[in-house]
Amino acid sequence: MNKRIFLEEIYPIMQEQLDCGGKAAFNITGTSMLPFLKQGRDSVFIEKPKRAIKKHDIIFYRRLDGNFILHRVIGKKNGRYICRGDNQTENEHGIEPSQIIGTVIEYNRKEKFKSANCLSHRIYSLFWVNTVFFRKVYRKIKGTIK
Repeated sequence: MNKRIFLEEIYPIMQEQLDCGGKAAFNITGTSMLPFLKQGRDSVFIEKPKRAIKKHDIIFYRRLDGNFILHRVIGKKNGRYICRGDNQTENEHGIEPSQIIGTVIEYNRKEKFKSANCLSHRIYSLFWVNTVFFRKVYRKIKGTIK
């Protein structure tokens, strides 16, 4: 029997593991990181940031409303991060460093483990972050046609 466990239930254990210098892994839920990460297929490994968080990093954070979020950093302003899911076109501003639980260091995509710092991921991130304007236009045109 498979039991679904929610992040809220295991978060205290995950936090303890990360605080001790360990890693935590979980399966992706939601669609905000498509096409890069897909629910039911992919998982990520996170750890406490060991260096300054920079543009294109994927961070796992908790919003003020308690929701857990996995999004890509697209900038920083006034000491706060600007993030966006790969499947989104609107930015989320004001992510405080204290809200960040960890950064993705590795991911399991299509049953292959890869470092979040590998060349193919860095190229993908650079392309995807910098083409958001074209995706906005495409979605607008697509919506108008329908």
